[in-house]
Amino acid sequence: YTCAVTIFTVTSSYSSPYTLTVSVAPPTVSATHHASSYEIGGTQVNLTCTSTSGSGTYEWKLNDDIISGATNSEYALPNKNNTAAGNYTCTVTISTVTSPYSSPYTLTASVAIPTISATNSAAIYMIGGTQVTLTCSSTPDIGTYEWKLNGDIISGATMSEYAV
Repeated sequence: YTCAVTIFTVTSSYSSPYTLTVSVAPPTVSATHHASSYEIGGTQVNLTCTSTSGSGTYEWKLNDDIISGATNSEYALPNKNNTAAGNYTCTVTISTVTSPYSSPYTLTASVAIPTISATNSAAIYMIGGTQVTLTCSSTPDIGTYEWKLNGDIISGATMSEYAV
């Protein structure tokens, strides 16, 4: 940009040029419920890319790889497995100007703590009494199992049920 001033009938020379660079501020990434981890198979986590410069078109990356089809300001994680864990970044393009990528938002995968139930709701086992079957339940029920008694691994007990 340059400018000149006219006062009455006298016009100045034009000013030295001023260069204005147009940029878009880096966006930020946030998650529903401020999640930094998610349970595999649990409640869906949505990420939001927020730009203080306005809205435009978006691009999401997971661990520096572009996520195909993720072009909205929100991205719903496919949390049915552990492939959704990692570092998420986003960028926004407003008009023809693209922002730098956001700082990474890191999500880790976790597994819900299982619960144990027993047949007949038995909390006391009588010697010579009826067999009690313990059941280990988790959501989703797709993993492998390990049973312990008093902190020691029970050899061969690798199923969701264990008969006592």
